[in-house]
Amino acid sequence: DMIDDETNKVRLFALRSFGQSLYHSITDACLEFGYKSL
Repeated sequence: DMIDDETNKVRLFALRSFGQSLYHSITDACLEFGYKSL
């Protein structure tokens, strides 16, 4: 049970960091192309 909980935490952390990097890539691209960031 503990191992399963740890796996879920790791998965959540990976998803969160992936989402953040994706968000930064999108905003960087927007700034690069001259769009206003929301």
